[in-house]
Amino acid sequence: RPPERENAVASGRDPIALKNPISIKAAVLRTNLLAGMLESAAWNKNRGAEGVHIFEVGNVYWFENERPEERLTLGLLSTGLMPAAGWQEKPASTDFFLLKGALEAAMGSLRYEPVTFEDLNHAYFEEGQALTLLCREQPVGRFGLLRKALAAEFGFDQDVFAAEVDLGQLFAKQPKAFQYVPVPRFPAVSRDLSFLVDASVTYQDVKKALAKLAPPLLESFDLTDRFSGPSIASGKVSLSVRFRYRHPKRTLLAEDVDHVEQEILLHLKSVLGIQLREGKIDN
Repeated sequence: RPPERENAVASGRDPIALKNPISIKAAVLRTNLLAGMLESAAWNKNRGAEGVHIFEVGNVYWFENERPEERLTLGLLSTGLMPAAGWQEKPASTDFFLLKGALEAAMGSLRYEPVTFEDLNHAYFEEGQALTLLCREQPVGRFGLLRKALAAEFGFDQDVFAAEVDLGQLFAKQPKAFQYVPVPRFPAVSRDLSFLVDASVTYQDVKKALAKLAPPLLESFDLTDRFSGPSIASGKVSLSVRFRYRHPKRTLLAEDVDHVEQEILLHLKSVLGIQLREGKIDN
């Protein structure tokens, strides 16, 4: 890779120079996958691609304490338009949550859980637009919105989202064993709740609180919306979460769900100070 390209991505790693490179454009070994993915994305964009969504798996190299390091790495990059879901729908621009969802899906399929995220400040990314990926509370990757100046170095005047995951570090962990369960015989019950929290409270905080509570009958939950605006009090955000309940041995009754739901709400009020948008939770 050309040294100037390696400098542009500002990985913070000491690159390994080749003694007899075949070309000045391949004078150092790559310390990251980002520069290569940006070059590939720019090549496709310059040839008319409205959206580029790519990944790469490969080794990266650097000096650490004067010793060469080699690490298998996963890179993801997304920019431009996403394909429309149907012919009647318009394509939408990619966003931060596409990468986040892809990483969560990959980690779940590989059984490296639990996965959490923390705010990240890094030379690659815009401030406040990046997260660290943690597996069992240890950082294994990072992702976010690339700095405008960095994207411009490769010819982009649009948002570019990227991720890097240290597969060497990840694969050193023991994945969860496969667990097989019968297909559920009884239907699930889904309920949506919208509540206000302080702007500093993240969805990860909600996940941690519910994991600690481990309420019975709660099968899963997902964030469906995060909203702030004139209709929301200053310093607050609205989170909408879809809860799914199921009993393994019988059909759930409304009062069963009411009881667990009230337990969840009271716990979230105690730990995170939530307030239902529709009214008080302690009625």
